[in-house]
Amino acid sequence: MTTPIAQLEPQRRLRMPTSVLILGRVMRFALPYWKGLSVTAIAILATAAFAISTPWLLRWAIDTAISTDIVNGDTVIAITGWLVAVAGLALVGAAVLRGTSMFVQRYLAEWVGQTVAYDLRNAIYQRLQTLSFRYHDGAETGQIMVRATQDVEVVRMF
Repeated sequence: MTTPIAQLEPQRRLRMPTSVLILGRVMRFALPYWKGLSVTAIAILATAAFAISTPWLLRWAIDTAISTDIVNGDTVIAITGWLVAVAGLALVGAAVLRGTSMFVQRYLAEWVGQTVAYDLRNAIYQRLQTLSFRYHDGAETGQIMVRATQDVEVVRMF
């Protein structure tokens, strides 16, 4: 059973790790994969840029390819066919590039997450191997298993 933080004595409260400290410790495992993280960040920005470009391209197509004139009191609409085709191709191209950048973003984010979790599990396993027999004799096996599996999974999903 865990004790609420408010009931702990002040010295123990100060020693408890904060989220920032925990995040810093986990980031040490992610630093070797900085290239993948960088490409993921670039892919996130590219996905956002291509998502924003779609309405802009539609506006450009309507403003440029469709023109109106008033002739003898009647409204005449003139459509420039090749500009509509160019706008359509640009929209398809933006959609393809957005999908590609989303794929790269998700793939690399998952790859980095899985490899960091793998490294974290190996570090936990190595640490468990170096602990004394006395620790293993006194600790509950279920608690050790939960710490070695579930806690790493929670960090990976973060």
